[in-house]
Amino acid sequence: MNLFATGFNAWNQLSISQKILTDEPHDLFAFTKVLSATAIERPVSRLTYTIVRQDGRLIVAGLAPEPQHLELLYTSAENTSGQILTIVQDKNTHDSNKLVKHSSVSSPKPDAIFPCTPPATQIAAFSTGFVILHSNGTVSTFGDSRFETCLGRDIDPPNRPSETPGPVPDLHEIASADDPVKCVTAGGTAVAALTTSGSVYVWGSSSTSSTTSKASGSSHHHHRRGHAFQQLSGMPNYTEIDDGKDVVDVALGESHAIALTADGLIYVIGENNNGQLGIGKAIERAEEWVNVPFDATESSKIVGVAAGPRASFILTAKT
Repeated sequence: MNLFATGFNAWNQLSISQKILTDEPHDLFAFTKVLSATAIERPVSRLTYTIVRQDGRLIVAGLAPEPQHLELLYTSAENTSGQILTIVQDKNTHDSNKLVKHSSVSSPKPDAIFPCTPPATQIAAFSTGFVILHSNGTVSTFGDSRFETCLGRDIDPPNRPSETPGPVPDLHEIASADDPVKCVTAGGTAVAALTTSGSVYVWGSSSTSSTTSKASGSSHHHHRRGHAFQQLSGMPNYTEIDDGKDVVDVALGESHAIALTADGLIYVIGENNNGQLGIGKAIERAEEWVNVPFDATESSKIVGVAAGPRASFILTAKT
């Protein structure tokens, strides 16, 4: 298998095989092979580091967290304020599990535990909360009540408070209509769900206050920085890729997104100021989904995509 990466690399967090380490790391503006191994699992990339499970062991690039936290960070979701959410299997039962939230990776005691029926199978974090995929293809969210659009549901303090997981009703209807969600992803102020039939639904808040820093590159990004999707609202909306192509995998960054379509092509949308779209430096932002000219070698095919806040990844495997 091979892993390709593009985007923000200020801490060498894309130098996963350690072969492209430099004293002054540069952002990558095209998909570059960063790792080859027999087995590579989907990377978990945060702003200053990337963790990958390669041939059964975890490796890390960039400003590495404490070694004892690696497994937790790789298997959990972390929001902007550093809260960590993990799925914990309940040993006594197979029809439920637990979501355990810690205020930070180093806090020993959880600050919340939520029983999950049906069991949670996948979690992701947006800036101010979390999205949960359940084994029956339904989706729940919880988080900061001030950012209700990111929850994709109405808040009703006594019955459906924002700080405990509650179902996203529109996706519940889609699952009931025989198109359950198979994957959730989130980044910045946007959340997305991919259904079994290959449809992507997105929701959230379309503008965030500027997050420009030394790390984000240039100074002309002081305008309010929207997400990849201009028309985000508190309701999950279908996003069409190239005249309605079916999607097999999708990932959201802080202000961009990457998708793999059923015909084996890669599409990207959103900010490109750090090269996170992998389409060179000429385009600063793609307002529509753009096909990335990516050529997997003849004997391999693309099997998945992933995103960090300002980076994108493509995973290939031998056919």
